[in-house]
Amino acid sequence: MSVTSGSSTPHLIHALASEADRNPIARKLIVVSTFGMGRELLRRLSLERIGWVGFEITTPHTLALQLARQGLDRESLRTLDAFEQQSVLDEALDLSISSGDGALGNLSEGVGLREKVYGAVSGLRMAGIEASALESARLTTLSKRLFLLQMLKHYERLLYERRQADSALIFQLALDALETEGNQLPSLLGADRLVLTPGLTTRGLTGRLLAGLQTRGASVLETDPVVGIDTPDGILWNRHTDPEPYSYLHAPAALPADVTSPEVEIFRAASITDELREVLRRIVECDYVGMRWRSSLVSPPSMGLPSTLFRLNLGSQSLMLWACRSRGPVRAVL
Repeated sequence: MSVTSGSSTPHLIHALASEADRNPIARKLIVVSTFGMGRELLRRLSLERIGWVGFEITTPHTLALQLARQGLDRESLRTLDAFEQQSVLDEALDLSISSGDGALGNLSEGVGLREKVYGAVSGLRMAGIEASALESARLTTLSKRLFLLQMLKHYERLLYERRQADSALIFQLALDALETEGNQLPSLLGADRLVLTPGLTTRGLTGRLLAGLQTRGASVLETDPVVGIDTPDGILWNRHTDPEPYSYLHAPAALPADVTSPEVEIFRAASITDELREVLRRIVECDYVGMRWRSSLVSPPSMGLPSTLFRLNLGSQSLMLWACRSRGPVRAVL
């Protein structure tokens, strides 16, 4: 593999630019994990003076909602936002505790139990696991299985009685709509091209929807490779064949001898506020204040963690800011 040196444009932006060149006036949907990421990608594309007409940003959930709209109307279902969904989960949990284990009732007012139960039920639903499938599941503790089963039944019953649709049901209806559209991109989307950004999940109902779209013509954009780390299971990825110097952050020893090693400083911060303070302090110390600069989200370099990579271009200089979110302290590379 050869290293792309001297170019400050990431492969992900090159991939978007190629899409723009091939389909300059077509309606092109970019599926990203968050709208913020999509806006930064288009902003970075425009800063390269590359045409970005026709690009529109969407997320897997928004895409699913668009596909499921006819099914929702047909079944007279009302969609729930995150707060309403948690309210229904709260009610289902209270019903389960009032008719179940007294030991759990003592913990019911604690935030920890409710958060874990919400996560478990939401995870089961988004994995496509219904109460009927959970009945035959083998769990180490029988009481836990019975409690989750009861909780899931209450939750599904409340949704059915109130004609409400949570995220899982929206994705299920979207998958149904996808099957009726045949082997082409769904006309419900009204798009000529559909591109997926690397880092999206391939698991559960979300993964099934994205896989179905890929078989119908959607493509995954190429991005900078990450040398030294295998692509984790459950992550949508399409690496470019040529790494850049910053692709070797996890394997510095593999950097070719003819390529200048980038300077990397690692620090830890206890919060996002502390992280930003440290980043800005380093920019001030580098005497870059007052110079014309621009920032853009480039790509997620760490495939194992939800992360954000920023390149700050200050005059002729270039700084890389890599903000990585994990269960531990926030880590950043400048």
